[in-house]
Amino acid sequence: MARASTLSTSTDRAAYKRMKRQSIRDARMTDRLEKQQREERRRKQIQRHLDYLQSIINHRNELQTWHRTHQAKQLKFGRAVLAFHSQIEKEEQKRMERISKERIKALKNDDEEAYLKLIDQTKDKRITHLLKQTDSYLDSLAQAVVAQQNDDLHNDPSVRGEIELMDDDDDVVTIIVSCYILFCLYIYIFHFTN
Repeated sequence: MARASTLSTSTDRAAYKRMKRQSIRDARMTDRLEKQQREERRRKQIQRHLDYLQSIINHRNELQTWHRTHQAKQLKFGRAVLAFHSQIEKEEQKRMERISKERIKALKNDDEEAYLKLIDQTKDKRITHLLKQTDSYLDSLAQAVVAQQNDDLHNDPSVRGEIELMDDDDDVVTIIVSCYILFCLYIYIFHFTN
């Protein structure tokens, strides 16, 4: 049994310790330490909360800065795109004016092939359509003139009263060319009045 009592006392030593009487000085010191620890915990908690709020503010500032720089880049890019498109538009306008001047120059110099080539290069379908209609009209007019020249009435000198009518093909070509020049002048006037 003695052995059992030794085991029980070794495990429960705190129960056999004598309580020390606490003096007023120790109590005040303990209170002061507890109060100091509470204040320290409270100060740390407040500091942790302030740090958290400061990190939120810093993050907000970083986001605002990033968005401002991103927006500035986007605005700069947008201005660059607008400048690029306006430059292309100006170049296209200059090219159209140059082609138009070349077309007018070819028309003034009676250079039909160059004029038709320049008309085909332009994207103005109205002039091209008018030229095609004029060509078809001139072809039909030429065929009608040739048919009339081949007619018996025009070939028989006794029927026409011995009067020389236009028998040469050069005269027909001259009439067709003059009609074509008149039409080109009409297109020139029509093009620059609209």
